[in-house]
Amino acid sequence: MTEMIDFFPTVIDLVGAPKIPRCKGVDQPPTVLCLQGESYADEFLTTATTEAMTPSGVRYTAKSTPKQYAFSQWPYPARQGNGRDFRMGYTVRSIDGFRFTQYVPYNRLGYSGNWLWPTSRDDLELYDYNTDPDERINQAASPEYATTVQMLLAVLKAQYSNATHS
Repeated sequence: MTEMIDFFPTVIDLVGAPKIPRCKGVDQPPTVLCLQGESYADEFLTTATTEAMTPSGVRYTAKSTPKQYAFSQWPYPARQGNGRDFRMGYTVRSIDGFRFTQYVPYNRLGYSGNWLWPTSRDDLELYDYNTDPDERINQAASPEYATTVQMLLAVLKAQYSNATHS
């Protein structure tokens, strides 16, 4: 499991370009030159006993500890009350087949979500790709998925709510 933010650090390592520092926070202003994500160059550059072959015949080496989660976010302007509020959709995909999203109010000047805002049922999405690969049924309010919602909510908040900014 990789994220698009892993692509650039991987390319930098593969071509031997100078390193760019890692970001100190998750949401960065556009003036900060830094990288998020992980480099997967070692999967292309090393050979090990865990080497395998794809059906098309391409050899690869698996990471010893696969990434458990991939994160993404996107802006979501929403009309609430008499004005316009701006929310950010924060998403985590898990290696075991779930996509969980929470929408939180977003401060465009401070580049951060307001994770202390009370969560309503409309702010959550949970899709189980094991049973619903087309994302047709939002399971966030389903009692049988309550444990999954709480676990992925904790993962999401650990990734984004304690982020420091530079």
